Amino acid sequence: MKIEVMKGIYQICKVTGIPEIRDTGFLMSVTITEEEISVVCLEEIKLEGVLSKETSFRVFKVAGPLDFSLVGIIAAISGILAEAEISIFTLSTFNTDYILVKENQMEKSIELLLQNNYEIVR
Repeated sequence: MKIEVMKGIYQICKVTGIPEIRDTGFLMSVTITEEEISVVCLEEIKLEGVLSKETSFRVFKVAGPLDFSLVGIIAAISGILAEAEISIFTLSTFNTDYILVKENQMEKSIELLLQNNYEIVR
């Protein structure tokens, strides 16, 4: 399976309101639940109403589009990284899946995925 290393450094924020959304050409995700509003976006984007945030994430994009009948993609990748005690944050869209890891764990993550027969595209 092919996995792309996306450009940019990302943040994951919990915010008080729905941010203005603009097309930056980079991944941006807004998730709204009954308990919170979470935003994943480039670190350079300044959000209003930030209650809490984690910074310094890099993103893997699973080559897609993926068929909805496929199973275990995130489980396989997360299992490899979990064995090495690498924490992840995942997102799924209609087309594919995204895996975020801390920037200081990126090279180790790439090595592990390569060792497990994933093709990494930088």
